[in-house]
Amino acid sequence: VVNGTYVLPILTELEEYTDYLIEVSANTIIGTGPPARSYQLTPQDVPNGAPRNLSLSTTNTSIQVNWSAPNADDLNGILTGYIVTYYGYVIDTEEREESINTSSEDDQTFTLYGLQEYTEYFIS
Repeated sequence: VVNGTYVLPILTELEEYTDYLIEVSANTIIGTGPPARSYQLTPQDVPNGAPRNLSLSTTNTSIQVNWSAPNADDLNGILTGYIVTYYGYVIDTEEREESINTSSEDDQTFTLYGLQEYTEYFIS
């Protein structure tokens, strides 16, 4: 109590996208009364982990990209999709970059078509 006002501690180091139960009870010299309870869900944040089990299957002009979702503990929220980015490198030409957004968390494969033969690609 500060100047007749109750000052509650600030809770720190909470986990992202986690439901917390907060309880406050009144005390007297005789004991503690029943608690008031409130549940609070902390906001979502960006995932801490990358997609797992990345694998590629190639033809002359396409690359199929496959992956698994990040570990559930690393999501920090509701997974809504993925971004597949690729860069093409050809000797004496400019770098080509493109990003593709997948539409849902269930999309865990994507095929890049129309690629140039004899070109090295970097996929992230």
